[in-house]
Amino acid sequence: MLPHLELMEIHDCLRREVAELSERVQQLKLSAGKSEHWPDALRRLLQQFDFFFVVYHSHSKAEDDVIIPALVHKGLAEEASAELHEEHDGQSRAFEEVRILLLHLRGQDVAQLDMRRSQELRQLVDHLADLVDRIRASVMLHFRKEEEELFPLLTQSFGDLELLTLAGHILGSRSSDQVNKYLEMIIRDLPDNDKHFAIESIKEAAQGTRFSLWLERARINGVVPVDLRECRRLTAEDNIAAAPSVHPHCGDTKCCPQQQNVHHYHHYGQQQFQGLQQQQQQQQQQPSLGCKHYRRSCKLVMPCCNRLFTCRLCHDEAITEESIKNGNAVQWHQANRYEIKQMWCMRCATLQPAAASCAVCKISMASYTCNICNLYDDAQHRDIYHCPYCNVCRLGKGLGKDLVHCMKCNACISTKLKNHVCRERTLEDDCSICQTSLFDATEPLQLLDCGHFMHRKCYNDYVKTNIRCPTCRKCVRDMSMVWEKYDRFWEQVLADSAAHTPAKINLRCLQCGAQYDSTRASTSPMLVNLPDKCRQCGSYNTDCTFV
Repeated sequence: MLPHLELMEIHDCLRREVAELSERVQQLKLSAGKSEHWPDALRRLLQQFDFFFVVYHSHSKAEDDVIIPALVHKGLAEEASAELHEEHDGQSRAFEEVRILLLHLRGQDVAQLDMRRSQELRQLVDHLADLVDRIRASVMLHFRKEEEELFPLLTQSFGDLELLTLAGHILGSRSSDQVNKYLEMIIRDLPDNDKHFAIESIKEAAQGTRFSLWLERARINGVVPVDLRECRRLTAEDNIAAAPSVHPHCGDTKCCPQQQNVHHYHHYGQQQFQGLQQQQQQQQQQPSLGCKHYRRSCKLVMPCCNRLFTCRLCHDEAITEESIKNGNAVQWHQANRYEIKQMWCMRCATLQPAAASCAVCKISMASYTCNICNLYDDAQHRDIYHCPYCNVCRLGKGLGKDLVHCMKCNACISTKLKNHVCRERTLEDDCSICQTSLFDATEPLQLLDCGHFMHRKCYNDYVKTNIRCPTCRKCVRDMSMVWEKYDRFWEQVLADSAAHTPAKINLRCLQCGAQYDSTRASTSPMLVNLPDKCRQCGSYNTDCTFV
């Protein structure tokens, strides 16, 4: 189970990673006076620190947000909770101090330093080594305490279903980048048997989602390493031609194996798609880059028809419209975003493998790219992330930030709605209003109080005249203020009960499911259509039948 994994196998991995961090610092100390070795030693140290920081922070967050609160909820580990939180805070402060030192060291040109500044540099590196040693000692002690105190409590106090729910909460707050790093760490640090168990535990916790498809798309097959940069947004510090798997500026075909095949692929592609030449020339003359859906510098070759479209949505609209005109369309046509292999650069008119940047003119296709979804988006003020459990890119800052993925619902939920009503794979249903797909929707969705979803536009129109979900007939939103008004009204009716004749009714509550015989205060024709109050849940979302 994943909670056990977090406190045992992941601890073993993190022990190896912090030991590696300490070793990289020692290598930096040895290279402090050697300008030819300093850049490489510093680069390796920065990489290891960034890697360790991400996985350790994610691990600590899982303990603070999921494991420890679950234990405290059962009246366990209350004293240990405060102590572990304090240790995590202390480690975060130490990490921040290390980060500041590394930022200072990153700007040092060792070859230009005089004797005095070289001595200052060595003192900084010595201070860095002391900090990392303190972090390592603290982490080791922290792990031992958790394994001795928390692990037995998890084993003894939680059933398999509870552990699976906790595992879903842990994974649901981890971004694809964090999951990638965890997988990379598991792959390189654990023995084969433990490695297989760890990956299967993650799959089990994410069962019912599209996580296994994401693993395949991220090139994980058992213990095959992941592509660690399957999607990213460029920053001001990035080179405009930066790409996940190609480094066009290095000029080294050994470093860039894809670079060896660029010209051959270009020639083969032009032969394969000669019929696109006229279409390409027309598109090249267009001044604006992109379409009504996305801003981007490329067009995509859709695998189902071998035709160029700016995006899959443009393709779906055009193909469906053509089918309707020909009398063939029976449903909305959808391109397979995962099967797209080729793109056409709108700046240099080169057909090539789909990538974050053009292999010929070196221009970035968009500020955000995802080579799993083959999504390119240049809208600077639109937050996008790739969910490894939905296996699609969605709008938002990301998992663990403003959203979490609910494993039961198989949906990304706002962090403000963590205590929502869960419904099994609810996004796999169609919208009950417009009958189109919810899972693949590009417009915002609305989560109803009952746990069902609608498109937000459909919801806004629907609630103007309805309060009940069209699927389950429960209230779509909080109606407590309305029920208070009903309470006051019926109090007035009961106060004047002498003027009315009571009647027996059979009441069925659509909110909680209760059904029982009751007495209605009045049979007046003016009141006959007003609902009665459910005595079990207090709701007026009821149906009444006179007996």
